[in-house]
Formats: sequence, structure tokens, C-alpha cells
Amino acid sequence: MGSHHTRNAIYLSTVEAFWGLGMNLLSMGTVLPVFLQERGASNAVIAFLPAMSALGAGIPQAFSGVLGGNRPTLRPWVLWLHVAAALPLGLAGALLMWDRLPAVPVVLGCWALFYAMIGLVFPLWMDYMARILNPAVRGRALGVVFLTQTLAGVVGVSLAAAQLKGGTTDARYATLFLVACAVIGGGSLFFFGTREEVHEAGGERPTVRGHLGDLAGLWRRLPWMRRYMTARWLVRGSYPLLIHFYAVYAVTKKGVGPAEAALYGSAALACQALVGVFAGWLGDHLGHRTSVLLGQGILIVACVVAVLPVPAWAFFVVAGLTGAFLATEYTSHAAWLMDLATPRERQAVMAFVGFLITPASVLAPLAGGRIMDATGFRPVVCAVALLVGLAALVGMRVPAGRERE
Repeated sequence: MGSHHTRNAIYLSTVEAFWGLGMNLLSMGTVLPVFLQERGASNAVIAFLPAMSALGAGIPQAFSGVLGGNRPTLRPWVLWLHVAAALPLGLAGALLMWDRLPAVPVVLGCWALFYAMIGLVFPLWMDYMARILNPAVRGRALGVVFLTQTLAGVVGVSLAAAQLKGGTTDARYATLFLVACAVIGGGSLFFFGTREEVHEAGGERPTVRGHLGDLAGLWRRLPWMRRYMTARWLVRGSYPLLIHFYAVYAVTKKGVGPAEAALYGSAALACQALVGVFAGWLGDHLGHRTSVLLGQGILIVACVVAVLPVPAWAFFVVAGLTGAFLATEYTSHAAWLMDLATPRERQAVMAFVGFLITPASVLAPLAGGRIMDATGFRPVVCAVALLVGLAALVGMRVPAGRERE
């Protein structure tokens, strides 16, 4: 593993660069919410975007171990599932071009299917990266991997903004979906460049019933799981209500245009890129729990700025702060779980956590969207800040996990 660490980090970064470019052509924080809002969707309907993404990604994670459990190699599964994940985006683009079906259900349905494929591959992908990267510097490696993803994402949202300056017709959005499909699917082929040591299979291939029983056993066996999940439920059930609505709020209340709102994504991704590398370095030295708690503090600051009577330009600050938070949400949480779980249970822990997060990730945005329609943006964001602060207090009581390596 150590001899191929640098090579593997380079190829993983290349794959993530393509994914960052493709996914941010369709930024779920700026481009897609504005697309829905322009087509008459209420906040409650826009809330289906993060909710269906969470539902699509969460449930399949519980079954991913049936595909990848006890396999001596993971690369073929990780590679081809990544390629297949791009296909729903191409389907959405084709249906928008066809222009025979309502645009809003088409986009929500295909986006949910896209995230279902991501959910199926996510635990395998995380376990694969843990296998092929050196544990001593894994946090920094993950920081670089996500750095390339976010830098490419800046290019993606900038290209989306340029595309939408010429108009916001269904055909223009269809082009974004089709290009994203080609970029993500083609970029996933760079997994061929990674090198993986063959692992000894750990027994018979798991059955669905046996695998689900093993996952349930993790809740009883791992003493840190209950506190960790309590903190995750609080955060994952609240932060989408800021991240997926601040651009909509800027458009409807601050007079910002759709193309300018798309550029909020550039600010978010630029900060995400910078903070991601720092968070990885900090986690390697002080434990990744420290980076996670720092990110939650940054999100609370973003909530405070968003509810103040600030001018439109200040929402670029909100965007940057949310990007900094997401760097720790993606990079640091992944590294923290890798530290908490033993190599043998890592894939199952990743899958189980992703599955358990689903209810909060689905129900809270849906309820929050309806509350936002009734009360407005600011009271909901204040509640987000309180919930994230409570999550940070609970997270302090979860082990750092450094002793597990």
C-alpha cells in the first residue's frame, strides 16, 4: 500500500476532479434550487432536492456490502459503479431536451436515481481509498483528493453561470445535464490507474439477511456509535436548510439574478478547497474530530451572517463559510470514521452510518421547507445554528479515534 500511495492519490484526485466538474455544473446548492424556483416550485418542493438525494443515497448503502463484502479486490466494483452513476444525469438531459414531460419531476426523479447509485458505491469507495492510501498521511491525502474535486467544481459552477447567462430555458439546463454525464462517466475510468493489493477474503460471501444482521450488531457492539450518530442526525438534519436555500433567498429577497447566484458556488468551492487541505493536515496532527468540530463552528457563523440584514454581496461570505464547513463534512468525517472503525469493520460502519443518517436527512429538510414557507428563511436558519451547536457538544464526547490506527 505504501509503495503505491502517491500514485493512488494522484489517480483518485483525477477521478474526483472530473466528478467535481460534473456535479457542480448542476450545483445542488445554487444551480438546481434556482432551476426549481424559476419553474414555480415552493420552498417545500425545493426541499425535495436534498431530501430525495439523502433518501436515494442512504437506503442503498445498507446493501452495498452484499456487493463488496469479503472481496479480495474492490477496484472493478468501484470503477464500474462510478461509471453507471452518471447515467441518470444523461437521462435527465435527454428528457429535458425531449420536452414532453414536466421538468420539475424529471429533474427530481433523475437526481434521486443518481444519488441512489452514489449510495450504492459510497461505502465501497471509502473502503477502497482506505485500503490503497497510507494511514499515516491519509487525512492529508484525502484533503488533496477533495481539493482537486473542489477546484474543478469552481470551474463547473463558473461554466454553469456562463451557460445560464444566455438564458435559463430547459434546453440550456439539458445541456448541463448531458455534459455532466459525459464528464463524470468518462472521468471515472481513471480508477484503472490505481493499484490495489489483493486482500484475503474474510469468509463466505454475505447474504442480504446476514449482512443486515451484521449491520444491526454494530449498534450494540460499538460504544461510540450512539453519540456519534446523535451528532450526525442533528447536523445532517439541519445544515441543508441553509445550504440549499440561501441562494434562493438571495434571488427572491436581495434581487440577485440566477447567473450571479450560480457564482455563489464558486465562492463556496474555493473556500472548500482551501479548508479541505488544512482540515486534513489538522486532523493528521490533532485528530479528525477536531476538524469536524471546527467546521461546525464555521457553519454557525454562516447562519449568523445569513440572518443579519446584510447586503447581497455578503451572501458570497455565507457561501464561502458553507464551503469551509462542507470541507470538514466530507473530508474530516470520512477520515474520522476510518480512524474509529477497524479495517475489518470499516466498510460495514460506513454503510451503516450512511443508512442511519437517511431519516434525518430526508424528513428534516421536508419539514423545514414547509416551516420556511410559513415563517420565512431567518427563523429556520436560527434553528439550524442551535442544532449544529448542540451537535458539537455531543461530538466532543465521541472518541477521537486516533488510537485505532
